[in-house]
Amino acid sequence: MGFGKSCGRAATLIALMLAVSLAFACEESETKKDEQATDPNMPPAQVDLPSPPPASAFNIPEKNDDGTLRVEGIIQYKDKHLENRVRVKGVVTQILGDCDPKKAKKTGEPCPQPHYIIQDEEGAEKELMVVGFDREFFEKAKTKVGETHTFEGTYKQMAQQFVNSENGLLLLDKIGEVSVLEEK
Repeated sequence: MGFGKSCGRAATLIALMLAVSLAFACEESETKKDEQATDPNMPPAQVDLPSPPPASAFNIPEKNDDGTLRVEGIIQYKDKHLENRVRVKGVVTQILGDCDPKKAKKTGEPCPQPHYIIQDEEGAEKELMVVGFDREFFEKAKTKVGETHTFEGTYKQMAQQFVNSENGLLLLDKIGEVSVLEEK
């Protein structure tokens, strides 16, 4: 019987301690709120923000001065250009699929299809994938990262095992005067 009474007392003591600690916790948080309250006699805060940019700052130019499309312009006006032949000027920011077929054959891995990533300028927000050429053209064009070129081809969402539904891609016909297909 002594065990039951001591358990009851212990439970009562624990409940009492819990209630007292909660009461102190509430008083502490109310004190902190009072310390953070603002003085009603203070004037309202003054915020000095710069003036908003003009609406023209949000317009994305579709074309360059020479009449070629911009990367951001073709993407912005995607519905207008999709499935049409276009001329886009851009900086090559990445060359992907640059692979030696002999080395790849030795390792048993296929070479990925070569393609470029172009932008209006390095670090621009939008980029466009350029596809539709083989290694032979890749070597003939001698394109390097950082160079600006005019790319001609068809603006699509899917082409030759590549898909880019957000920005679309360019199925390449030629870079400058170098054609993907040999003219006979």
